[in-house]
Amino acid sequence: MKITFILPYPVVGGGQRVISIYADALQKQGHEVTVLSQPARSIPLKRQIRSLLSGRGWARRPPKAKFFDGQDYEHRVLQRPGPVTDADVPDGDVVIATWWKTAEWALHLSPSKGKKVYFVQHYEVHDHLDVDRSAASYRLPLKKITIAQWLVDVMADVYGDHDVALVPNGVNRQHFSAPARSRQDPPTIGLIYSRAKFKGVDLSLAAIEMVRKTLPDLRVVSFGVSDWKDQAGFGKGDVYHKDPAQSDIPKLYAEMDVLVWASRSEGFGLPILEALSCGTPVVSSVSGCAPDVIEDGVNGYVVGIEDVEALADKLLAVLQLSPSRWKEMSENARASTLEYDWERSAEKFERALMNL
Repeated sequence: MKITFILPYPVVGGGQRVISIYADALQKQGHEVTVLSQPARSIPLKRQIRSLLSGRGWARRPPKAKFFDGQDYEHRVLQRPGPVTDADVPDGDVVIATWWKTAEWALHLSPSKGKKVYFVQHYEVHDHLDVDRSAASYRLPLKKITIAQWLVDVMADVYGDHDVALVPNGVNRQHFSAPARSRQDPPTIGLIYSRAKFKGVDLSLAAIEMVRKTLPDLRVVSFGVSDWKDQAGFGKGDVYHKDPAQSDIPKLYAEMDVLVWASRSEGFGLPILEALSCGTPVVSSVSGCAPDVIEDGVNGYVVGIEDVEALADKLLAVLQLSPSRWKEMSENARASTLEYDWERSAEKFERALMNL
């Protein structure tokens, strides 16, 4: 098959990494894959002024993703921003929208560009977006493939679409692995840092502050792509790694006794699988893949959205386990990812396209 993915500007993030993984896998499976992405846009002056007035300094574009560089498939950066048209898209068998705006663009492409698919990795109905248009994108007559059961349920319950293919994400267990280990001394919580409000880092830090009242020697190991912004909950002995090399991330997970993941809204949450694969229990809000992969008391805990007290309580529950019980939970974490494999996911994704 000739397959085209249509992206916005490529930025660092789990969703675009997933697209690159599938584009690469489909190319290796013998298909001809093209990835189209938007060029970088300048930041409007009004947004720059708002950022300055808020005290955040000059607004900057998110870091450009490197997932699409040096791959066997073709990555074509368009010369102009804006709607993708027939002139931009090669004739083919399948064209895949990857975001609500790209779904609008795909709708108007001619049949020669291929059957139209909407790869839904999140329910992108957020206040900072054009809510009416983003919500309407899920009503468009495009075949949907999605990554988590909760998104399948939303498409059925809200939009009446009961023909949605579920292809859960995988994890590279060869990369995301760590030797069996004992609990850290001092006790250590892991945190993925992001300035995006929906990621719930403020909730994680509030929970960490509560945990410190019981465990004052607590240490935090954190990483992310943004500059660290001073916030309550991050202490003198804690460590933040900005934009670490991919080869170093499993080592960071291995420094953690537990990962806290307090997202208010999450499509999937790849770090949950990555941490579990490295033998790190996870305490997560009930978002993304957490309800599907975390079993309370076995490999971590799942708590309600914005329930800081429950987050703190379950973090303490993990950190105060006996050494043998913590080691058992760590081994359970590793074992719980065995069914989440990228090769298997890529086969399911290919099958969903073949069945259009």
